[in-house]
Amino acid sequence: MSRCRVVSLSALLSILFFPNVARGQQPQQAAPPATETEASYRRARAVLDEAIKALTGGKPLPGMDNVSFQITGKLLHRNQSPKADGPPEGTPFRGEVAVDFTRNWMVFERTSSFPGGFDFSNRWVRMGDETTNYNLIRQQHSPMTPQAAAGFFENVALRRLPQYHVKTARDRAATLRWLGEADFNGAKHNVISYTTPTGGAISLYFDAQTHLLSKFEALASDSLFGDVAVETIFTGYQTVDGIPLPTGQLDKRGGVPTLEVAFTGHSLALIPDTFAPLPFTPALQSPPAQPAVKELAKDVYLIEGLAGGGYRVLFVAFREYVLIIEAPNGDDVTQAVLKLVRETVPNKPIRAVAVTHHHDDHAGGIRGYAAEGIQIITTPGNLNYLRRAIRAPFTIQPDAYARSGRQGGSVDLVEGGKAVFTDGRLTLELRDIGPGPHAQEMLVAWLPQEKILFQGDLLNRQSDGVLLPANDTTAHFAEWLKKAGLQVEKLVGVHGPASTMAELASMLDLRQQRAAK
Repeated sequence: MSRCRVVSLSALLSILFFPNVARGQQPQQAAPPATETEASYRRARAVLDEAIKALTGGKPLPGMDNVSFQITGKLLHRNQSPKADGPPEGTPFRGEVAVDFTRNWMVFERTSSFPGGFDFSNRWVRMGDETTNYNLIRQQHSPMTPQAAAGFFENVALRRLPQYHVKTARDRAATLRWLGEADFNGAKHNVISYTTPTGGAISLYFDAQTHLLSKFEALASDSLFGDVAVETIFTGYQTVDGIPLPTGQLDKRGGVPTLEVAFTGHSLALIPDTFAPLPFTPALQSPPAQPAVKELAKDVYLIEGLAGGGYRVLFVAFREYVLIIEAPNGDDVTQAVLKLVRETVPNKPIRAVAVTHHHDDHAGGIRGYAAEGIQIITTPGNLNYLRRAIRAPFTIQPDAYARSGRQGGSVDLVEGGKAVFTDGRLTLELRDIGPGPHAQEMLVAWLPQEKILFQGDLLNRQSDGVLLPANDTTAHFAEWLKKAGLQVEKLVGVHGPASTMAELASMLDLRQQRAAK
């Protein structure tokens, strides 16, 4: 007698669709990665997923609805200190970060200064697509475009939150890659990378035990020293309502510290009035400036509107050659200057460029001149610094010098505090007024017949023409002018509109009035 085996519907489905399971075998494991790229992604994704769990307490990213904290420490002035060589000088830094993730609202505030009394204090408030920049010193406000605001908060405020980095990496999952293991601060770390929407690669260092983010870094091209690593190190963590938040941050650029701060007063609650507008007056909005040449006197010219309008360059056309004063920012500005000079004075060679001081926003364009064999003029204390800049590797963003194939550049010195250039009808003197609060060595360009003095950072006028109290650097400059006995009629600056000696005197009076309060 034959027996019929009764098979249930569920068993039948198992046999049809999962034959190995139905026969008591284990499910097949996922197929091995087909390529090295896939293998790298899988390993990086596993590291990232562990980090997300650690940084959110197992909650959905970012693990919190709100977060705020205060920042205190010091800003370290790499390429902006008074001395060209040596460790960067530091100035006090304080600020605040507040983020409402549910509404995409953010606040970032920072107050600090550059050496020589160049104070700044701003508060940026973003509410959806609207962002306002409040100048806390001048008590003015101005709008930011949505694109500029997004980039600002991503690069300045949100990067202080590890949760932002893991969320961004997750959102860019297809670009995740495993870089390897590394020893950082004496602990084993897993290092992965991802690519930003703009094409930059960010490396993330996660502690192998805690899975917390210890450091992130990227490569950049520095205006003076070319290829550099830009690092941000989280110096510690504390847990607030189950969420690990950093207690401090150390920034480095090219291995040199640029910011060292502590984070305090962490809160995950929405603080009343955090996003309230400030009762400031609107700032004067000027149209975008375009580079243009202005004739100050016969054969004496000023290029205005450089780098978005914040910089000016002087050049003088002697009988047989042209001398340029200042090489601001980087190669783009230098190429714009060379083009305008040659259009204005087409039949004379550019022999030399003099920089007022070594700071990167005033000397960052020297390599473009070295690329054409144009002599660079500086002071003795800046010689090695500028030579090192000329020799720096620029492989990430090759500039004109890197493409030229040249080796080295000609650097001449203003020794004894003065150098004179003349063709018998036109005279220009380069004078070193240092040491001062802003730079140990500082050149000014003096045209005695025209009574014009050109300077960089010694008197920075506001673009709207409003006179502000003189800072320490301007006060030192005024003392030097008095001792030098120059009969100046016009003070022309790299930054801001030209001034008169009467306006300088007014700025000094405002300084005294402020000190008396």
